[in-house]
Amino acid sequence: MALCAKDVMTGQVITAREDMPVAEFVALLKKHGISGTPVLDREDHLAGVVSATDVLLHCQVFEDDWQMDSDFHTHVGGESGLIAEDFDDADVRDMKVGDIMSIEAITAQIDLPIRELAGLMCEENIRRVIILQGTKLAGIVSMTDILRAIVDGRLA
Repeated sequence: MALCAKDVMTGQVITAREDMPVAEFVALLKKHGISGTPVLDREDHLAGVVSATDVLLHCQVFEDDWQMDSDFHTHVGGESGLIAEDFDDADVRDMKVGDIMSIEAITAQIDLPIRELAGLMCEENIRRVIILQGTKLAGIVSMTDILRAIVDGRLA
């Protein structure tokens, strides 16, 4: 039987809320050592995704234009792409997560075979997929989860 998303996903997912202040979201990222989260609405349905990059793209350092070549690395600490300890959130202090999140979340159902899930990740050029069971958040599968399944011999 083929491995499915449910077999490799992380089930306990750190989430943000649409009405969460961005400063609180930044603290959440730092606390958990993560770079982004799914965003839930008041009914616990997926509303979007938000990441450290979304925070940084709304800071004045980027002015009003999208910049592919930026000093992003001076605002992000470590290899994992986390927001640096000395990051100043003054530009986003009055914003809510719902103001900066991406509403186009790439999702998959809990029973999607891993090979198809990996194909989706390659096609969409993403490192993580939010896993749903029906319309409810069930977990997240990252590239690392899939690689771990390969290394463990569960995915031949």
